[in-house]
Order: sequence, then C-alpha cells, then structure tokens
Amino acid sequence: MKNSPILDDKVRANSKRVLLLFPPFHEFLYGENWKKSESPFPPLGLLYLATPLIKAGYQVSITDFQIDHLDKSQYFNSFRNTDYILISCFTFAYNVIQKIIADIKNTNDKAVIICGGPHCNETNLPIENSDVTVIGEADLMIVELLKLISGNKSLSEVPGIFYRKNGQLIKNSGIHTVGSLDSVDPPSFDLIEGKRYGYIYGVQLKQMFPIITTRGCPFICTFCTFQNVKYRERSVENVIQELKIRAAEGAKYIVFCDDNFLLNKNRVNAILDSIILNKFQFKIIIQGRVDLINYDLCLKMKQAHVIVLIFGIESINQDVLNFYKKKTTVEKITEVIETANRLGIITSSGLIIGAPMEKMEHFKNTIRFFRKVPQDFLNVNILRYQYPSPLWIEANKSGLIADDQKFVYANEKLSNFSYEELLKIQKMIIKAFYNNPERIRRFVYKLSKHLGLRMIFKIVMFYLGEKIYRPPQEIHK
Repeated sequence: MKNSPILDDKVRANSKRVLLLFPPFHEFLYGENWKKSESPFPPLGLLYLATPLIKAGYQVSITDFQIDHLDKSQYFNSFRNTDYILISCFTFAYNVIQKIIADIKNTNDKAVIICGGPHCNETNLPIENSDVTVIGEADLMIVELLKLISGNKSLSEVPGIFYRKNGQLIKNSGIHTVGSLDSVDPPSFDLIEGKRYGYIYGVQLKQMFPIITTRGCPFICTFCTFQNVKYRERSVENVIQELKIRAAEGAKYIVFCDDNFLLNKNRVNAILDSIILNKFQFKIIIQGRVDLINYDLCLKMKQAHVIVLIFGIESINQDVLNFYKKKTTVEKITEVIETANRLGIITSSGLIIGAPMEKMEHFKNTIRFFRKVPQDFLNVNILRYQYPSPLWIEANKSGLIADDQKFVYANEKLSNFSYEELLKIQKMIIKAFYNNPERIRRFVYKLSKHLGLRMIFKIVMFYLGEKIYRPPQEIHK
C-alpha cells in the first residue's frame, strides 16, 4: 500500500465540511462526455451516514457519479471545498475509485479520505491510498470518528478500521455493527432534492422513495459475496413511522429494497396490515425471494397497493438452481409468477447465465419457459465470480481465477461459453422474451390499472424500444 500523508497533518480544528461520493461504474469522463445512466434509487448507505453528520452540525453534500455529470472544473472544485470525503466502494469500481482518490490528493492534500461500503465489508481489506477504511456499518460511529480525527485524538480504540499513523498502516480489530436497527435515523433525502432519480425501465417515477427495513442475510447462495451476515429487522412500528414521514412528504411510490423483506412472514403481514389500516395512498414495489411468496401474501400485497414484485429467480433450470443453492424449485417460480399475474401484480425477475453446467439446451429451455408463464419484465445478467463468494473461492482453488482477479465474468475457463458468446446468448434470451404480443397486451392491461395513460405510453415505448436489448447496468442501494 502506497504511503499517504500522516493523518495528523490533515487535521483542522474547524473541519466541518463533508462530501459523500458514490463512484461511477463505467469509464471516467467529464461533462457531456460522461456516460449517461439512469438510476432508480439514491445511494441509501451514504444518505444514512448523512443524517447523524447533519445533526452533529456538519455541512454535508453528496455527489453521485451515476447521475451527476460534472464538468472538469466542477469535479476538482468539489474536492477543494471539503474537509472529509467519504467514498462508498465497490469491487467493480475499484480502479476508478483509485483515480478519484489520486485526483483528491492532487487537488486537496488536507482532505481526509474515508472509505467503506460493500467492497470493504466483503474483503475486510483497506482501500489503497485512503486515510481511513471502515469495516462494517458506520451509521452510529461516523460522528465520533470524525470528532476524534478533527481533535487529533487516538484512533486506537475504534474497532474495525484501517488508518495511517506516521506513515504506518494500522489495523484495529473488530467490526462495526448496528445492533438495533431502530436506533438508526432515516436517510437524509433532502440532500438529493432535484436530482434525477426514480427511473424504472426508462421512465422516471417521481416522488419515489426507497426504504430498507432489514439488514443481513441467512442464506448462502454460491455467487453471493456476503456470507453469514447476521440478519436483523426494524420493528413494525419503526417502519410505519418512516412511511408516515414519506407520506407527509408526498410520496407516490415506495420501494422496499431489502434482499429479505419477506423472510419473517408475521412481520411482513403486520407491516402490510398497518399500511392498509393507515390508508397510505402511495403505490409499492417490493423486492424479495420467490420461495417466500404464496397466494395469501400476494392478496394482501394487492390490498396494500403493491404494484410490482421483483425477485431474482436466477434460473428456471433445476440443476442450475441447485448449483446456486437457491433453495427453490421451477414449480414454485411458476406458481408465484402465475399467482401474481392473476391478481394484477407486475412481476420482474432476474436471471443469471454462465453456470459451469449450462449448455445451449438450458437457454432454449429458458426461452420456452417464458413463452408459457406470464412474466412481465426480465433482466438477464452474466454470472460474476467475485471475491469472496464460494464460487470465486472454489474457482481460485482450481486455478481458474488468479489471486488478484477479484471480479471476473463467466468465460470459457469458467463455463461452456466465452464471455462474448454469453453476451450473444443474453441478447437472444431478452429478445425472445420481449418479442411476444400476448405479453405486451397483458402488460399494458396491468399498467392501465396502476398508472396514467401518459406513463403507460412512456413505459410501453421503452418496453418496445432498443434499450431492452442492452446489457443491464448495475443498480446501487
């Protein structure tokens, strides 16, 4: 790890300006040349950090490079006018994050660079050239950390961080976790007012707010980088309290972004009952596991104004599902899609292609499957081997992935197809899925029950347009 300036040299007594950065997932350009992207949600992790900082008197701003297309002057000026820069880090954005860090150091060598996020939590390693790397959940400790830094106090008692002192890299044992999620204040959406969020399938749904009500996951899907992360829930009362805030702010759409929102059936039913009792007027989008859904739950979701169900089915071939340890069946996937359709709920699913046993017959079977079932939207992704998922570890042990290759797409070494061939198969499946008049008719009918005519026209034009044939972009939370 390259030496960075001694942390003490950066401290200023009046250090109160904080810049939150969400990195781009693509080539790094400026202004009009910046690769355009549309984002459904703001970076919730950073907005959760913003709330305690604002309450503590810090001047907080945020730059989301997914949607903020800064010109060169704006880009560098944002670094000059800050004391702390907090970066959310992702493995597939690691190289561009290093470029940003280098630009920060060349522009404002007094700024303290603090990194955290998925990459740090997955690898338990520091971000090269950062001043501090936080492992775990920083919601309840970020204010104290900045207070210690600005006061030139020792960081030796802060668990779960890497930092530099007198040119030496120091690692503190432990990890930051939030015990009761009810103790975490809601995210500060005021910071992103006016920014272009809310895009779903090419159409902006205004006044759409994301919410996360659980953290962690008890499942062990082989492609997942978060293994054995303790599952925790917010109380029903705490969730409803936030929904009341969003309702008062004029929310028209609420998106439950939890990976495991549906896990605790009693809790989910209690939340849906409270939504119905409070007569909230917003429409709801829910993400969850398909194996946790049944008719009674779908019926209650409809009564609570749930209009879209999103789930990662990953495959409709049982041998592939078993390989991924999805703990579900093709019959269950079919049942849920058909049940949601009968109740008029729009369904969107994600597939992964490129598993080692997959052959062309698997993909032809996938096309045949979706000709029969009333699925509305489909995303097709190429399998990623990312450290430290079980898939990556096994491939690394077998010599198929080198130690320094922390993020690799399925290819001819890891599957029966090259990456380029998988791109063609991806396009083939998507094209076959959307080239279905009955699906379009059914989809338009569902939309007519939920949205205005103008919104229907926009979504259908996107649905029919060339964008559906493009590889899907990464979505952040």
